[in-house]
Amino acid sequence: MRRHRVRAAFGGRILLALLLVCVAGGIAPTRGALAGDPDLAKFLLKGGKDDLGKKLYDQALTKFERSEREDPALLESVYYQALVRERKTDCRGAVQTYRRVSPPSPSSPRDAWTSSRRGRRSDASSTPRSSRS
Repeated sequence: MRRHRVRAAFGGRILLALLLVCVAGGIAPTRGALAGDPDLAKFLLKGGKDDLGKKLYDQALTKFERSEREDPALLESVYYQALVRERKTDCRGAVQTYRRVSPPSPSSPRDAWTSSRRGRRSDASSTPRSSRS
C-alpha cells in the first residue's frame, strides 16, 4: 500500500509542476482568449443590445463594458453603456460615460459660433463678391 501512496504523491507533484509551466506561459492562449479581439467586441455589442431590448440592464452593461475592453475604438459600446446607466437612473454615471463618447465642447456657445464664422470668412475673402447694380 505504501508504494501506491508514494506513486500517487510523486504523480501529483509532476502534475502540479506541469500545470505551473502551462500557467506561467509555456502554452500560448487561443485567439478568443486574447484581449483586443474586434470580432468578439462586436459579438458582445450585439448581445448587449439584445439584453437591452429585454430590459436586462445589468447583463447588458456587463457585455458593453467587456466589448469596450476588447475594442476601445468601438465607441458604440461606450454609448450603450451610458444609455444603460441612464435607464437605470444613474444620471451621474450616464453623464460621465456620455462625455467619454462626445468631443469636448467649446467654453461657450458664442465661442462655437464665432469660430464657425471665422472659418466662413476666410473662405469668403478668397472669392470675389459680385456687385449688385
